[in-house]
Amino acid sequence: MKLASHSKPASSVDQKSVGNNKRERTGFLRAFDWIIRPWHYFNTIPRAVAYLIAGSGFYGGALFVIGSFAGCSPAVANSFVGGDGLRTQYDWLVLFIFMLGTYFFTVGCTLLFVDANNANYPAQMAAWNANRRQGKRPRYHIIGFHPKSYAWWGGLSYTIGAVQYNIAATTGLADNFPRVYNSWSADTYKWASTVMYTWGGPFFMISGCCYVLLDMGIPGIWLGTILPFRKQDRFRLTWWTNWWNFWGGVLFCVGGVFLNYYPNIIPFHPTYQIENGINYGGGSFCFFMSGLLMYIQMSIRDEDTLPLSLPPQQRDSISRPSMTGDVGPTGTTASQPPLASGLHRDDSARATKGATSTQ
Repeated sequence: MKLASHSKPASSVDQKSVGNNKRERTGFLRAFDWIIRPWHYFNTIPRAVAYLIAGSGFYGGALFVIGSFAGCSPAVANSFVGGDGLRTQYDWLVLFIFMLGTYFFTVGCTLLFVDANNANYPAQMAAWNANRRQGKRPRYHIIGFHPKSYAWWGGLSYTIGAVQYNIAATTGLADNFPRVYNSWSADTYKWASTVMYTWGGPFFMISGCCYVLLDMGIPGIWLGTILPFRKQDRFRLTWWTNWWNFWGGVLFCVGGVFLNYYPNIIPFHPTYQIENGINYGGGSFCFFMSGLLMYIQMSIRDEDTLPLSLPPQQRDSISRPSMTGDVGPTGTTASQPPLASGLHRDDSARATKGATSTQ
């Protein structure tokens, strides 16, 4: 039996289907939505926090890459002259750029700690909306104490390491000015610069481990840090984001230890250039890639963002609430702009959702 061949006006459902098809045809561009529409990710607190975390890794990592590999260039390294102010290529391309990268990175690390203090915020907002917004609106906390959370320890460790890198990089740049250069002893400079780099690196590595544990549990120590041995991990953006983060911390840790044991190697020494390129250059590229993957995940997701600190078993049990409270008393919506957490969302959830919607 055939339906009549005459046409009828498209219903809202048909129009929505057409819109979805158009969106699928531009799927490649959706991965770059974070560049095209950055304001799109600032309509809720968790979305804005996730976007800034990704940006700190992306832009901070890019600055780290420039500062690290510029020091490997003989032309730049040979321009180094201590205590002469900001006059040479080394001063600007290495010391200043790397210091600026530490500031970007510290913003994201601090926000990771803030995010870990708000794991229950979506559930609280959902309950508040379901109760027709009666009572006190849930608060988004800046500081908290959650020692049983891997994300809390990861955010705290990242913040401590980033602050130490701030001190070390700022000291290295300040030491280039004659008045500062002549005002402190060699031991003071070593503690404020070299030792801070040495201590900061292990904190980055510990943080990487924490987010791997949050995503995969104890088996993640070997399944999430070496190679994607499991088939389901090979194309999982979350796995690769954590992998880049982990090895970025490892390389920064090795670089700091190297500087501590060989503090007197001058920038134009070949050993210094090799160490700078492999450890800090490689580690910087790892953090850059993790930030990029976080951005891409945020752009291609269909669901709203949950805090980065939620473990996998809790993410699927919490409905995605509207943080702005503009969609009704249930606090849920199917029309939220695409966004996802950057470090440990389970990509299989999206595939399950898509399979269900097609049935």
